[in-house]
Formats: sequence, C-alpha cells, structure tokens
Amino acid sequence: TYSFTLKDDQKKEEEGKETKEVRNIASLRAPEKTLFSYSRLLSERIGQKLKMNYLKQGKIGEVHLVFTLLSNGELVGEPEILNTIDETLKKAVILSVGEASPFPPFPEGIVGTERRFKLVVSFE
Repeated sequence: TYSFTLKDDQKKEEEGKETKEVRNIASLRAPEKTLFSYSRLLSERIGQKLKMNYLKQGKIGEVHLVFTLLSNGELVGEPEILNTIDETLKKAVILSVGEASPFPPFPEGIVGTERRFKLVVSFE
C-alpha cells in the first residue's frame, strides 16, 4: 500500500511564511479551500497512475519530490526528487506524475502562472 502527502510549496509572500499543512478544511478561507481541493485532485490523479505503475512490488520507503505546474495544468520539466531510498520507487513515482499530466487548469482562486507542489509518497 502507499499513501500521499501533497503540499503547496509556494511561499506566501504577503505573510512571509510557507503554507502550513491543512488539518481542518472548514477553518480555511475560500482561496485556501480551493488550493486544498486542487491539491487533493492532483493526489488522486497521481495515485491512479501509481496503482498501475507500482504493481505491488513489496518495497517499503518514501519518495519526496517537488514538481511545478503551469496554470493550464501542464507539468514543467521532470519532477525533482528530494530523497528516496529505492530506485524502483523513484521511477514509479516519476512515471506516474508524468503520465497523470497534463492536470486540470488551476481553478479560479489560485493565482499565478505557475505553482510548485511538494509530494511525499510512502510505500508500506
């Protein structure tokens, strides 16, 4: 099995700090809810591809990566791997992100022409 943690990796310039992990969606303002919902959609799309690419290989570990999307949902370049302990898991995640793209365009409420997302995939 595997699990995901996907975070918006943009810095909030107006607050001068990074976006915090979401614990209670009801407490979020409208733009944050939109970003949270979009991030969840990305996780689901990548997860669907990962189910096909991972094929229960029985490996345990985590893959940490960041990737950038344009506002039209297009993946910019290849995801950057931050750390991993297994080459097979790394390849499965990179392949899955690539196959899941292009993603849907940013919904209204997500500003900017591009955005970085940080993904942690845990294989157990």
